[in-house]
Amino acid sequence: MKTIAFILYSFDAGGVERMTLHLAENYMKRGYKVDLVVIHPTGEYQDAVPKGVGVIPLSKVKARAALPGLISYFRKRNPDII
Repeated sequence: MKTIAFILYSFDAGGVERMTLHLAENYMKRGYKVDLVVIHPTGEYQDAVPKGVGVIPLSKVKARAALPGLISYFRKRNPDII
């Protein structure tokens, strides 16, 4: 099974966040394993993550501070598509 990783800054209400959640759900329905790597995991869409989609919270305020966590995720999970 192929793994797709989406990277988001947060779950704040916005078009990119909403579309990413829709894409994650649709890819999951097509048989992909989907992870959402979220730098600052807060916001209005936090509870809208589809069931079965993995959420990897990096819990950082600045994107630069999340870089070691992103590298660690990529090394451990080795997603097929980012």
